[in-house]
Amino acid sequence: GHCVTYQWELLPTEEDFGSFVFKIYRANLADGSPVPEDLAGMAVMLWMPSMGHGSSPVTVDRLDVGTYRASQVFFSMKGNWDIHIQSKDGNAVKDEALLPISL
Repeated sequence: GHCVTYQWELLPTEEDFGSFVFKIYRANLADGSPVPEDLAGMAVMLWMPSMGHGSSPVTVDRLDVGTYRASQVFFSMKGNWDIHIQSKDGNAVKDEALLPISL
């Protein structure tokens, strides 16, 4: 029942880390407008499905209600990647958004 939007602040390169801001929200029951929501245990995982591996750990910081920054974003090679934005309870994933990206 949650939605995610994201915006790159700094695109990662082959040499440098990048960062993006993402927002978690739900639809207002009255009119469908977005309502920001915090979720517990926010994490971001970078995964390259064709190669079966991920990249270095991403740092997630809360900026405001439902607004987070993912930093230390680095893709170790060109190709198709999945950005997994996850709400976790310990190691268990409670909710997840999958954002495909092609480099």
